[in-house]
Parts: sequence; C-alpha cells; structure tokens
Amino acid sequence: MRENEVFHAPMDAEMRFYDSVKRGDYETVKSLYRPLGGEGFGVLSKNPIQNLKYHLVIAIAFMTRFCIEGGMQSEAAYSLSDVYIRQADLCTTEEQIQKLHREAIREFTLKMEQIAKGRRFWSKPVVQCKEFIYANLTRNFLISEMADTVGFTVPYLSRLFHKETGMTIRSYIMKRRLEEAAKLLLYSDYEAADIAHLLAFSSHSHFIQMFKREYGVTPRQYRETGKNRLLLHQEGKGEGYEEALE
Repeated sequence: MRENEVFHAPMDAEMRFYDSVKRGDYETVKSLYRPLGGEGFGVLSKNPIQNLKYHLVIAIAFMTRFCIEGGMQSEAAYSLSDVYIRQADLCTTEEQIQKLHREAIREFTLKMEQIAKGRRFWSKPVVQCKEFIYANLTRNFLISEMADTVGFTVPYLSRLFHKETGMTIRSYIMKRRLEEAAKLLLYSDYEAADIAHLLAFSSHSHFIQMFKREYGVTPRQYRETGKNRLLLHQEGKGEGYEEALE
C-alpha cells in the first residue's frame, strides 16, 4: 500500500496537470507545474541535456493529445507540437530546455482557454469546415467540395461560417495558409518559393503579396528577424519570452 501511495501520488498530480492544460485553467497549471528532471522523472539518457530533451518531447506529446481531446483541432495541435520539438532540438543548456518547457505549457494552456471561451459559438458544421481546411491546406479545393462534405449548400455554409467566425471562408483559408507559411519560414529550410507551392498559392509573387499584407514584412524579412528572435530567446536575452511558472 505504501508503494502504491508513493507511485500514485505523483501520477495523480501529473494527470491533474495535463487535465488543467486541457481545460485552459492556467492558474491551476501554474500551481501544479514542476520543472523537468526533478523527483519522479526517469533517466532516459546518461547525457543530462539529452535526458531533459526526451522528457520535454514526452511532455509536449502529452499536452498535444490532451488538448486534442479537449477540442483543439488535431492539425493545429500537431503543428504546435512540431514547432516546440524543433526548438527543443536546438537547445544546448538545461536553462533553455526548461524555458522552452514553460513556454510550451503556457501556449497550449492559453490556446485551450481561448477554445473554451469560444466553443459555444462553433456549431458542428463550422468545426468540420475548420478540420477540412487544416487537412487540405496543401491543395486548392472548391468550397462546394467542403460544403458537400459537411452536408450543406455553399450559400448556407458561407453565411453560417461568417456568422460564427466573423470571417469569410476564403479569408479564413488564407489566414491559416499564411500562419502555416510563417511556421515553415522559422522552423524549416524551405525556400519561400517552395513554401508558396507547398501551400497552394497561385504564384510566388502572390504569396509574397499576401504575406506582407498579413505580417507587414516579406517572407525573407520575417525569416531573418524571426530567427534572430529565436536565437535571443535560446540565449535567454529575449524580452517577454514567457511568463514564469515557478
């Protein structure tokens, strides 16, 4: 019984932590937060830095799956997960890994808080539309194709989508493509022209035009300034990098 109590106490706390992330309850998350590598964390590598990286990847995987269960669109959750795992690969110190862990916790939790606040306004057809869009960002598709999948006419679905999101379907598709492009610029080696092709923009010039309209800079400028910011964050010099959880 004593062994079971020792085992279940940290397990229960861990599950409460991830459940709080899923619910977007940031205050509870902060109260349950534990740094990586403390008591109860197993040894997955003899290299202490690599050991922390492994635990960070595990933590991100748990948050991803809990958040999908809580209503985050799977493509969005996995995309966010990929961003943090790529950043983890660049970490070289324990401080960087712990800082990235805190940022990932905060990002996942606050996104779930936003979902919880807005969930009541999203009908099932609109949720299905968003899932369809995420799954098809890399190809051109007709809105009628999506409408057929959802089971509504294009005019009705367009009105419903605009009413609930405040955006037209085409505007939403473009916004999601530009967000994905921004991630690829920061966390991949793809050239801007390749990203434009991958995300089904009509041309490289059209991609640059739309990206600058959304972010105020060209894709090249975004990549250069963004990677400089990431470098400062990795070195602990960036301002507002994350809200401390301790």
